[in-house]
Amino acid sequence: MILWTLASVLGLAALSRGRDRFVAGLRVAYDLVKMMIVRLPIALLFAGFLSALIPNNVIAGWTGADSGITGVFVASAAGGLVPSGPFVSFPIALTLFQSGAGLAQVIAFVTAWSAFAFHRVVVWEVPLVGLRFSAIRLASSLVIPPAVGILAMALLALF
Repeated sequence: MILWTLASVLGLAALSRGRDRFVAGLRVAYDLVKMMIVRLPIALLFAGFLSALIPNNVIAGWTGADSGITGVFVASAAGGLVPSGPFVSFPIALTLFQSGAGLAQVIAFVTAWSAFAFHRVVVWEVPLVGLRFSAIRLASSLVIPPAVGILAMALLALF
């Protein structure tokens, strides 16, 4: 409901600046829907089949709340290796959580995906900014996903 209200307010604001702006906003939204209508079902199928193929006890064993810091490191490594954008990564994160992964471990997974995603490094980062930059950024960022996961564990213990 909140998003519908915000979208309506933004639509009215665009309309107040002219019909052309309003129509331009509708075109951008339509283009996004066309892009998502193909990707989102595939991502959901991917996450669903992943859940069906990897038993819950395996996910819980490796990345469950009881897996502790080891699970944070496993989830951090997995997140960095997921070769996808947010349309696949977030459904995977949700599937992991629903299959028994701990919240701190899922947070580490998403953080690693966001910071590393090695497919983006190879396809975009190295060609655009060079190997030296990429290597230094990756090396200096290695501690971030596990640190975030460990911090999440500490926060979960408090709340």
